[in-house]
Order: sequence, then structure tokens, then C-alpha cells
Amino acid sequence: MKKIAVITLVPRSGSFYAGQFQEIFGELAQVKAYSTGDGSVEGIEASDLYVVSTDAFEAAEETRQYVPSEGQVVEIQLTYAKDVVRNLKRIPKGTRVLFVNITSQMAREAVTQLEQLGVNQLHFEAYGPDLALPATEALAAWEEVDMAVTPDEVSFVPPGIGKVLNIGHRPCTPATIIEAALRLGLERLLEEKRFQNYMKSLAPGNYSFEQMFKRSRQLESRFDILIEILDEGMVGVNERGEVFAFNQKAKEITGVEAGLAMGRPGERVFPYI
Repeated sequence: MKKIAVITLVPRSGSFYAGQFQEIFGELAQVKAYSTGDGSVEGIEASDLYVVSTDAFEAAEETRQYVPSEGQVVEIQLTYAKDVVRNLKRIPKGTRVLFVNITSQMAREAVTQLEQLGVNQLHFEAYGPDLALPATEALAAWEEVDMAVTPDEVSFVPPGIGKVLNIGHRPCTPATIIEAALRLGLERLLEEKRFQNYMKSLAPGNYSFEQMFKRSRQLESRFDILIEILDEGMVGVNERGEVFAFNQKAKEITGVEAGLAMGRPGERVFPYI
């Protein structure tokens, strides 16, 4: 079983992302969340993969205090759930919306992504606690704002805004999950229903990425068909010596089930070959 460490600034964000990874990777991995905000990162355990949010560390030097130099690192990239984008598109055109996040920079990035996803009928303004004003000034500054939208950062919404829409934590992009799976040698995870369902729950993202992913799946399907029509047993191993292909004929010859061979070191599964 692989070990995955999720490192974020805000503890509740780390718990959310760790939960996502655990749900998708299932029994293939043990996922633990750590935070630089509450200091829990001080007790971080050695892991096969370190999944790090962009705000977790202020500098690369700080990262190396907790992540070994040889450690594999994947940066968390975020997107939106399909239903969240659908609901935001239903908000009347011209509505003045204050998008609230941990920092104003993160809020601006989140707004840009929403606009790329087609939520461009609203007048967004990015806000974070780094832009906080005294209470009296805040009431005047935001009096023309119709509502606030926030990814589970309600506590940072300035006073005076009556309507608040909490869209919940933004999920990790498929690219983040795919990179993690590839680095751990768990490519087979990408063929499983739980990952496919996860992708379907997200708003349509980068077109070229989606097309390339679809194309790669088609090529792998053709490869699977090819090895199955061969009248010979075939076992394929990758550069790490792990089994990535195992046809029906090989199963008949060796008596080994595909589920017990895939992803495992070939020399252990078939020491007699």
C-alpha cells in the first residue's frame, strides 16, 4: 500500500483533499493530511508521494524542511464541480459578486477560472482577508455588492453582505489525480469506475487535455484488444518491472488471476519466468 501525504495551509482544506484522494485511491493507498497552519506538518511521516497546495509553503526552502529531496511531489491544482458551475450560471446577469478566498490572489485566480468555464455574466470582485478594511469602511465599501461567493471560507466574508453562497471546497483537477497515480505506478486506477465517475462530476476543463486523455484511453483499449487475440501468453512489464499487461492466454498458462498480477513486480509474480 502506498502512502500519500497531503500538505496544505488550512487544516480543513487538507482534510477535504485527503478525503478526495482516499476515496479515489481506495485500498491502494493510505492518505494522511498535514497542515502548516496548525503545525501538524511537524509530525509528517515518510511517504511515497507528497501532495502540496500552492499556499502551503512560502518558499521552496521551507518545503524541503518537511519533504525529502528525493520525495515525489505533486502540486494541487483546483477546479469546480459541474453542479457548482451550473448553479452560478443561473445567477442573474449583472449581479455584483464578491468572491472571497483565503487571499485576494487566490480569489482572482478562482474568478479567472470561473470565467473560462463560462460564468461570465456576473460582475466579480476578488477579496481576501489581506484586503480587510475597518468595520465602518467595509460597510461602505461593499454596500453595492449583491452577494458573496466563497469556497468554504465564510469566516472571511466582510460584514455588511447579507447574501452568501458557500460553494464548498474546490475539488482537485483530474490532472492532479492522474499525475499522482502515474508517479505511484498506479496507472490502472485511471481505468476504474471511481476515477471515471470523479471526472464526470467536474466541470469540463481544458479541451486539449481532455482530448489527449481520451485518445490515450482509446490507444490502450486497442492494445488490450490486440494482446487478447494473440494465441500466445503475453505478460508486459514497465520500466520498474511491474506488470501492466496480462492477457487471458497468460492466465490460462500460469494459473494466475489478472488482479493478482497487475501492478505487482513481475519477478515476484512469475519467479519461474
